[in-house]
Amino acid sequence: MTGRRPKLTERLTPSDLVVLAQLAERPTHGYDLVSQLAGSEGGAAKVSRAQIYYSLKKLLALGHILAAKDSGPPAGPERERYRLSASGRRAMVAALSEPEWARQRPPIPFHVWLQLVAQAEPVDRAAVLRERRAFLDEQIERETRALETLRARPEAGREVTIAVVSHAIEVCRLERDLLDAVEPMLR
Repeated sequence: MTGRRPKLTERLTPSDLVVLAQLAERPTHGYDLVSQLAGSEGGAAKVSRAQIYYSLKKLLALGHILAAKDSGPPAGPERERYRLSASGRRAMVAALSEPEWARQRPPIPFHVWLQLVAQAEPVDRAAVLRERRAFLDEQIERETRALETLRARPEAGREVTIAVVSHAIEVCRLERDLLDAVEPMLR
């Protein structure tokens, strides 16, 4: 690095870093990234479809990812495979080594969701809060099953995935507890 501050368009967002990290594990295509990240299955970081494709376009323009050559016929317009480039690995490592990376708090979607729900009519708000609680219970159950599956099939390198899924369960439990605490305030 030359010591210069990167331009805003060169700065890597958390979504960019998630995409780079996924490509560091293995080359893949946008459709697969959407399946992995937009649905947040197995504790993956939740990133919207639009953000994934924006990041792919940006990272490709910056040379941080490259088209990976497939030996077979193209699988469709959203199925161009990408791989991490050497500059992409360097940029990812540099971004993650910045002190600000360790000191920032990622936005917590629950806080935004709660602020929006507060604007609903009281009867609708109560129904939405009940529905959210049911949703969180389903998420906890689903992630707990995923965690049990991961622990039942130990493989090298799974420790991080197990930690991420465990964290996802605790976040859902915390959110459910927060709902209990704030619900009386929203009546």
